[in-house]
Amino acid sequence: MTFITCSEVAGEAEARPRRVAGQIDERLLTLAEGRRVLTELDPLLFALVYLPHHLRGPETGDAISFSGAHFEWCELAQRYIRPINTFEHGDLRDAIIAPRGLGKSTWWFLIFPMWMASHGHRSFLAAFANCDTQATDHSGTFKREIVTNALLRYDFPKLCAPARRPTGVSISDSQRMCIAESGFVFTGRGIDSQVLGLKIGSRRPDHIILDDIEGTKGNYSANQKVSRLKTLVSGILPMNNKAPVMMAGTVAIPGAIVDDIAAKQRGEQYPAWVDDERFTPRYFDVIQTDERGNERSLWPERWSMDWISTVRHTRQFQIRCATTRWPLTPPSGSVRTSWSAPAWRSRTSWKIRRGLMGMWRMGAACFGI
Repeated sequence: MTFITCSEVAGEAEARPRRVAGQIDERLLTLAEGRRVLTELDPLLFALVYLPHHLRGPETGDAISFSGAHFEWCELAQRYIRPINTFEHGDLRDAIIAPRGLGKSTWWFLIFPMWMASHGHRSFLAAFANCDTQATDHSGTFKREIVTNALLRYDFPKLCAPARRPTGVSISDSQRMCIAESGFVFTGRGIDSQVLGLKIGSRRPDHIILDDIEGTKGNYSANQKVSRLKTLVSGILPMNNKAPVMMAGTVAIPGAIVDDIAAKQRGEQYPAWVDDERFTPRYFDVIQTDERGNERSLWPERWSMDWISTVRHTRQFQIRCATTRWPLTPPSGSVRTSWSAPAWRSRTSWKIRRGLMGMWRMGAACFGI
């Protein structure tokens, strides 16, 4: 019989804490309780077990692959295991600045919310986007998953069943909001909608997500920035000052909200509100450069260096893939603490990554994926 150790599956204990000690019997993946225990503290394994169809696509040849950024995002998400009353105001406010196509929406609007909802790490998630349509698309994707995902429905039936009134009618069945029997709430709204005082009964959001809240340069003005920054600082963040906040975006508009935060990462002068609201920029350049100046792709299976080399000079590449307003090779002396290939390799061995993929293959065999 084959066994896989926890360290092979999930890395060192301090990097990927687990409640399960010792060895993992692959038969656990065939049991609902086993799957729940194994995925409770591991969002990456949760994605592989319950949402593998969202990890593959035509861009990667319909194969499951990961960027180093995805592993780092999973580490960031593990901080959400702690109850929010253990944090100080504004402790977890991150800006994920990454190229389009890296999977920001998939991971931050679907996988991590579903993981938190399934295991009760959070109970009320509020998501905001550039417009109502974009926001309801996210909430709609979440709702479709809990309706159609057979394994998820089997293992987490109360999450996948709507909360009902005594008459049997669903409490909420709208494009903007879903309320589960478990008590979990997911609401998606446009940034310009009325957000002040959002709550359900006495409950306020305990997790806030912001997706591309400024749209594109073509329909975004300086006055709009002022208005949306006011909405963010005075309307959204005060909903719950201890709630983790994740803002996803690209730096496509100089002087925009995301660019203000990115300027901190670049070592440039930036507005005081960034520190006042305690946002931390987390940069993921499409082209990674090591200490010797060697370049590699952030996600080789998605963007090969051969392809990048042929298009890196084009405006379309700069708009879709560049996360900065500067050339892809940052000027000397710039402050960069973004993920890099050497840094990732120093934290996570190939043995660990092979273990993760081994766990995925076991799950695939068990579930016929």
